[in-house]
Amino acid sequence: MKIYYLIILFIGFSSAFATEINLSNENSSYEGEKISYFEDKNSSYDINKIKELDNKSFIKENKKVFLTFFTQSTYWLKFDVINETNNKLERYFVFDTPWIDTINIYIYDEQNSLTTYKLGTLLPFKERSMKINLLNQIHNFSNGKSTVYLQIKTRDPFIIPFSILSEKNFYEKIIDMDLIVISTYSIVSAILIFNFLIFVIARYKPYFYYSLYLLSYLIASLSYDSHTFKYILYDYPNTQNWMQSITILFYLIFSLLFAKSFLELKDSFPKIDKYTNYILVIHIGICILTTILGYEYTIFYASCITPLFSIYMLFLGLYSFIRGSKKAIFFTLATIFGCIGAFLTSSIAASLIAYNWYLFKGVDIGITIDSILFSIALAYRYTSLNLILEKTKNEVTQLNINLEKKVDERTKELDIQVKNKTVLLKELSHRIKNNLQIISALLYMDKDKLLNEKDKDILDENIKRIKSISILYENFLEIENPNKIELKKYIKEIVSEIKNSYSSLNISYDLNIHKILLNQNSLIPIGLVMNELILNSVKYAFKEIPNPKISIYFFKDDKNINFIYKDNGIGADIDKVENGFGFSLIKTLISFQLNGKINCRNNEGLEYNIILPKDSFLNEKVL
Repeated sequence: MKIYYLIILFIGFSSAFATEINLSNENSSYEGEKISYFEDKNSSYDINKIKELDNKSFIKENKKVFLTFFTQSTYWLKFDVINETNNKLERYFVFDTPWIDTINIYIYDEQNSLTTYKLGTLLPFKERSMKINLLNQIHNFSNGKSTVYLQIKTRDPFIIPFSILSEKNFYEKIIDMDLIVISTYSIVSAILIFNFLIFVIARYKPYFYYSLYLLSYLIASLSYDSHTFKYILYDYPNTQNWMQSITILFYLIFSLLFAKSFLELKDSFPKIDKYTNYILVIHIGICILTTILGYEYTIFYASCITPLFSIYMLFLGLYSFIRGSKKAIFFTLATIFGCIGAFLTSSIAASLIAYNWYLFKGVDIGITIDSILFSIALAYRYTSLNLILEKTKNEVTQLNINLEKKVDERTKELDIQVKNKTVLLKELSHRIKNNLQIISALLYMDKDKLLNEKDKDILDENIKRIKSISILYENFLEIENPNKIELKKYIKEIVSEIKNSYSSLNISYDLNIHKILLNQNSLIPIGLVMNELILNSVKYAFKEIPNPKISIYFFKDDKNINFIYKDNGIGADIDKVENGFGFSLIKTLISFQLNGKINCRNNEGLEYNIILPKDSFLNEKVL
């Protein structure tokens, strides 16, 4: 009985440490537990030296997948393959991790005949047996026992999930894996296109950063799974290797930019936003440094920093939610799934948990779930903003309506006030005009009582001055805008009035006046000056002149308004003129009220040259 138990125990013990793979047992499981391994720390061994080693030099692997995270060593894996049939059996070596740099396969059959294969991402894609993204090699195993050595070295995470499959199991495995991969890429691609189109239509910035986030993930995943190697970079293995690391680093940058934009860190939490900016700057600096140092440093940094970025994004979501940001709830849920996926993938890569292909793809599955949740979060936030904008728009519309009502009411009040003031102003002007006419009539009556001709002349001059002011008020009553009085019309009124008074002299008037608009402040001085000049000419200039003529010119240059008054009379003593009352009145009006200059000279009669600055005519223009 004891012998029986010893036999059973021996069989169990032998099975536990078996290093043989029986090809008759078709399965899709990983073969890690069937292998032994030897660590070549200096990468100095070749197949001949390895073959000379005894079994004690190899260490039995107790896991289905051999992995050691990152290492500079070369590992030799050894196992036996049994073909119990009498025929050759075709089998597929398949490695689920597509980023292994170098895999050399050495197979010795029972006749000690050696068959060698070379695989890895350092070789062009066209050298693969099957043109798929997974590293693979087809081999026909001879009957009996074959010994297989795998020489493996890589700068990426050292994860070797390999299996030896029949053709049927191989294609079933590829279909199962492709189903997950295609589903992931299809969902993320559809969400990417949808969100980018929304950005194009709405110009809402978080959609732009989210599109970059999804695009960078797709490129990183396609690169790391060797799909870019298969379809684009098939002849450029070194470029493909760099794509695997650089795209991950860009993905991390865009993930934080999206978080900053979606959570509005700059406006809501400026201190957190500042720290996030520091993290981005430091990250970019390290990316540049590791790129200079080499691929090994870049991929190591990318693998280590990815879960930390996921944790930081989760922190940003939780912090925003705790501080009262409702929109952060969907963001936080999304980052939780992303963190779980990143944790599973990194834990497997770090040998913390046993390898499982579905768990190892956790980062992709997590990104797929969080992309859906992020889209919901964006839609929720965009809808919330639209509701706020709509509410604000309605409030603004109501305010505009209320404001328009108040403006209408105030406008009506102002119209009434303006009408009342206009009526009052016109009434006042009429009264002033009537009073001026009464004064003129009284002066005419007093004139008839005077016997001294000199006194009559003085009184007559004052009557003319009063009439000039009266004409001003007549024009003032007729205009709609008192700050836009046409000079030409006003001068004609003054000339016409004086001409009627002295019709017996047959004076001709030559008027050349640009259509200059005056304001009411300039009107009275101009009228009084004009009246005084014409009266002086009528009174003194035309004695024994057969064809008396007065010329009046107003024209503008860039800086001034030029006023020339000239008669063809007998001239005068300039000193006497300048010392007279009339000239003193004119000079006072020109100099002090209009800020101008006056010059008098004899020029085939008496000529006055008056220069007036344009700023004394606030609303003047030449039409």
